[in-house]
Amino acid sequence: MPRFISTLVFLMIRCFIVTSSSCQSDRNQDHRPRVSCVSQGLTAVPAGIDADTQVLVLTGNQFTSLSWSMYSGFSELLMEIYLDRNQIRSLHDSTFSELPRLEVINLSENKLPALPPRLLERVSSGGLKTFDLENNSVSLMPDGFFSSKPELPYVYLTHNPWLCSCAVGYLHSYLNDQEHNVYMHDGPNDIVPAADSVVCSGPPHLMTSVHQIQWILHSLIPEGTKMPNPLVFFQISNSLMFFQQTQRAGKCSGRRCTE
Repeated sequence: MPRFISTLVFLMIRCFIVTSSSCQSDRNQDHRPRVSCVSQGLTAVPAGIDADTQVLVLTGNQFTSLSWSMYSGFSELLMEIYLDRNQIRSLHDSTFSELPRLEVINLSENKLPALPPRLLERVSSGGLKTFDLENNSVSLMPDGFFSSKPELPYVYLTHNPWLCSCAVGYLHSYLNDQEHNVYMHDGPNDIVPAADSVVCSGPPHLMTSVHQIQWILHSLIPEGTKMPNPLVFFQISNSLMFFQQTQRAGKCSGRRCTE
């Protein structure tokens, strides 16, 4: 029996070593305790990570979704979390809700098609500085998404297929108001201002910078004319585009069209 127990303990220790040995522990440039588990094929936060970790690097793994329970062991100290280059397709409003010291959320280069409307609102940290959504598949920004964290110093939104429909009004207003806080990555270590690089992917007649929608209005409307609300412009523009397409397809008379 003692021999069996000693063997079991040995195997448990061995499993722990295998789990944790693929992750590297050091300190970052700010001397914060860091654990890096890069390109390990992980689908969840591995066991055995020190609860005192302040920087958690999970770059290049196979995460597809995130929930609060993944970080419950770090709820008091975690300040930076890097989840870039994963396969994340879904988040929850509460994913980062119990991390009171969180400063950096890096979700770049994933496959997110949408954002939970209350994701940032539920972040309990009052010191959040970076929200990186660059290079995902998000097409619409939920209304009021940044309202709980209105002055985030570093926001990355480029390389997403933003749809410039009537629902783009909030994103347009945010970019106008927070232009000085919107950036994009320029190489591995540099960033550049990038409010004008947040580009509409459709509809085709509005494929331009979301930030420059107001410039389009100025170019289309006679000088001296009162500028309409951008949302009204989108409605008019879409209706005009539909009418032009209908004209190309056949002859129109009033509301009736024939080939």
